[in-house]
Amino acid sequence: IMGMVLETVTGRLVDVEDPTVDQIDIEDIAWGLSRIARFCGATITPIPYNVAQHSLLVAKKVEDDLNAWGWDMAEANGAGFHTVLKALLHDASEVYTGDVPSPVKKIPSLHAVFKALEHRLMEKIYEKFNLTANGVFEETLIKNADKWAQKVEAHAFMPSRGSHWEGMP
Repeated sequence: IMGMVLETVTGRLVDVEDPTVDQIDIEDIAWGLSRIARFCGATITPIPYNVAQHSLLVAKKVEDDLNAWGWDMAEANGAGFHTVLKALLHDASEVYTGDVPSPVKKIPSLHAVFKALEHRLMEKIYEKFNLTANGVFEETLIKNADKWAQKVEAHAFMPSRGSHWEGMP
C-alpha cells in the first residue's frame, strides 16, 4: 500500500514520501512546473511567471557561467551538459510539493520536513535521469544561479522590485 499519493498529468501515482524511479516522468515535470506560479502568483505581470520559466533562467545562467570558464557544452555526455541539466531540474521536486515560498519553508517546525521531502524526491529524479548527486562545485554554481535569478525576478516581477528582500543589491 502506498503512502500519500499524488496523481500526475500522465496518470502516474507518486508516493511523495517514498517515491520510486518509475513514478517520475519528464512530461509530468515539464507540465507541472509550467503551471506552478513563482512567488505564490504575487507577480505584477498579467500572466503569472512560473517555475518552469525560472528553471530555464537558472539553467541558462549556469550554461553561460560554464561557457565563460571554457567548458565544452557541445559534449552531450560531458560534465557541463549534466550540470546544466541539474540546473534545469533543480526545482523539479516542486511538481510534487508545490512552490512553497522560502519564508514558509524556513519556519522551524516545517523546515526539516520540506528538506526531507525535497531530498527524497530529488534523489529519485536524479536517478531517473542518470544524474549523480551534486558535488560542492555544482551545488555552489546552481545555488548562485538560483539566487541570481531570484534577484532578477524580484526586480522584474514584484511590486517592491525586491527592495526589502534579503540579499538583494
